[in-house]
Amino acid sequence: GGIDFWLTMEQSKKHHWLENLLHYYSLAVDYWPDAIGKITHAVDNTLADPKGRWLLSNDYLYSASEFSLLSSLENVVKEKVIDRTFIDDEGITWIVDYKTSTPLPGETKQQFIEREVGLYHYQLLDYKLYLSLKQHATTLIRTALYFTYYPHWEELET
Repeated sequence: GGIDFWLTMEQSKKHHWLENLLHYYSLAVDYWPDAIGKITHAVDNTLADPKGRWLLSNDYLYSASEFSLLSSLENVVKEKVIDRTFIDDEGITWIVDYKTSTPLPGETKQQFIEREVGLYHYQLLDYKLYLSLKQHATTLIRTALYFTYYPHWEELET
């Protein structure tokens, strides 16, 4: 799977693989060193964290990444993309939004997390509403942010 792919890949191959990915997404070459450093840091942090590995596991009844939901309100179609969703062993549907952002200068971890929760709380509430309509509210839905910088899992009350 994806976790084993990353963990067993040599550093030089990771670098080359990421360069190909950045080229595919047309990121200017000047930004590659910084982007590769940030991506590597985020993935390594996530895979070193038990909660991060749990989040990325494919050992679920159902799981999806970049899950697209379409909605229509007053003849306007909107697309919402959920970073990660899965149904865990207890039958709970999770909606998780990855956050790769970093704290502002002088900002503590707690201040940073509180600010990010404030920024994304309503987005996750919106995702939960759309997913519950799609599922006809057949399972309990919980939401969380996962911060790759620290790493840190923050469940939200939505």
